[in-house]
Amino acid sequence: MRKTGIVIISFLLYSLSAYACTGFYVCRGNRIYAGNNEDHNNPRTKMWIMPPEKGSYGRIFFGYDDYYPQGGINEKGLFFDGFATEPKKVLKSVGKPHYDKIYDNFQNEILSTCATVDEVIAFVRHYNLDFLERGMFFFGDAKGESIIIEGDSILRKKGDFQIVTNFYQSQTTNITCERYKTAYKMLTKTADVSINRCRDILNATHAENADNATLYSQVYDIKDLIIYIYNFHNYNDCIKIDLNEALKKGRQYYDLPSLFPKSTSFELFEKRYNEKHGYYLDQRKPKKEGNIDLTNRLGYYFNKSLIGPKNKSYPVDSIHLLSLSKDNDRIIYTELYGQGFRCVLEPEVNNRYSYKSDFGQLSLTFSDKNPAELNCEIVLSNNDKYTWICRKTTRVIN
Repeated sequence: MRKTGIVIISFLLYSLSAYACTGFYVCRGNRIYAGNNEDHNNPRTKMWIMPPEKGSYGRIFFGYDDYYPQGGINEKGLFFDGFATEPKKVLKSVGKPHYDKIYDNFQNEILSTCATVDEVIAFVRHYNLDFLERGMFFFGDAKGESIIIEGDSILRKKGDFQIVTNFYQSQTTNITCERYKTAYKMLTKTADVSINRCRDILNATHAENADNATLYSQVYDIKDLIIYIYNFHNYNDCIKIDLNEALKKGRQYYDLPSLFPKSTSFELFEKRYNEKHGYYLDQRKPKKEGNIDLTNRLGYYFNKSLIGPKNKSYPVDSIHLLSLSKDNDRIIYTELYGQGFRCVLEPEVNNRYSYKSDFGQLSLTFSDKNPAELNCEIVLSNNDKYTWICRKTTRVIN
């Protein structure tokens, strides 16, 4: 499922596209597993790891190049994923405040602060959930509990497993979704569950089309905090992540496809996507060489101001920083807050650098007059524009 947020300032405003995904959670005997197929058309899939900080749990996320979390798990074993659905008005939470934190997003805060399904329920009941008019959240924990949040309805697991695809189970009496029925049959066919059995369920329910495919899959061993990851519906090659060990290494970012053997089918899928969207980022050439020395421009910045659509001003908080760093000849932009957005900036004209994706375009311009300032702008795919000014700081971030 695709969920596009305002990446740079992390508002929880996004649109959902109806791509088919499959998820399940099973607690049987002394084992707890969760599985997910992420189906979409954007091949720029990512994995990023956020270490624990004061007041927050360590967590790992999966998603796309907007770094808006599509799924993940935290160090307490709380797992989540999201699923697109047909539109349905959310009415029960009308009158409650919207989640509008500038420097965070809903999923990231939940995995940062919640350890159990019951804590998730307590969290979401504070907010207006009308952003779930076209989507659902799926959560499971290390205590054997799982829920589907449909907006107006919260469905707890009955029995020892729960399955979610792309329909409202609270409103469905006759289930016709073949992926759901396949997963249900495979989970009831045997009393034993294992990593291999979960993998086989994902294999049996994956999508494989020219413009919509299962881009990655995971099996989460929730008790042991081990994650088994598969790329582009290839269930023969697997990488294994020990979350506790990974969190010890600090903040990390990965392009998921780069962790797996090259695949001709994936490369063709990626080529079609790039042709459709009209860009090849790795092949873009600068229109004009930059005329500034970036050496003194690298480092940490904090926001001084933020202006949104209709010239609306938003409050800023200098404790939320971003960084500019260099990896060989690449300029790396990283937000050190919220979901931790990161991208490689491409030179454009003079002092301007940018990153383009299907969520919109981020542009940064270095000031000629003030080397300590950075002018930033994002134009989203819906043409909403946000601009902000950053100022360099000597503060060091570990």
